[in-house]
Amino acid sequence: MKKLVALALCVAGSVGSVSAAEPVNVYAANETAYIKADLDFGQETRHELMGSAATYDNDLGFGLIAGYQQSLTDHWTLGYEVEYRNIAEASMSVGGSEVSHFDANGVALNLAPKYYVGASPLYLGATLGLGRYRVNRDASVDGVGFKTTTTGWQLGFEAGYQVTESIGLSAGYRVMRMDIHDVDTTVSGAVVGMSYKF
Repeated sequence: MKKLVALALCVAGSVGSVSAAEPVNVYAANETAYIKADLDFGQETRHELMGSAATYDNDLGFGLIAGYQQSLTDHWTLGYEVEYRNIAEASMSVGGSEVSHFDANGVALNLAPKYYVGASPLYLGATLGLGRYRVNRDASVDGVGFKTTTTGWQLGFEAGYQVTESIGLSAGYRVMRMDIHDVDTTVSGAVVGMSYKF
């Protein structure tokens, strides 16, 4: 009996030692509200219809986000976000004259999981969102111009660094898809951002 008790204590001590050796990330353990602002650059808009496609280069866009971070494990968190996104103007020119113009803005609900590496302030994250967007397209050549509202989804990946417990910096890539009058529209490109945790 004494041998069994001694063995149980040894096993418990070993498990405790392993648990103690596992680094706990203080950034992942922190459940808090946060805000974030990001800039979209190097983006392009692509319209596809019946096998034909047209691509536009976008101006600088931006996003404003409010969210809440929930701690799932010692390293994983999940963010619940409300996002306003301004998809910058995209124009196509022929002979130096603008022939068509596209822009959109709207609000999305996002899920944003993050994995914090070891005990470091470095993290890897993703964003999956669904939103409603107001779309404007003017066309001076083909005459196909309209204003409408549509549903779109987005998927993004990022790497980030917590400069302090409150301030974080990130860089990543985002793809947005929406259907506009049966035209498959994709907006994609790089994103850089700064966040503040309360």
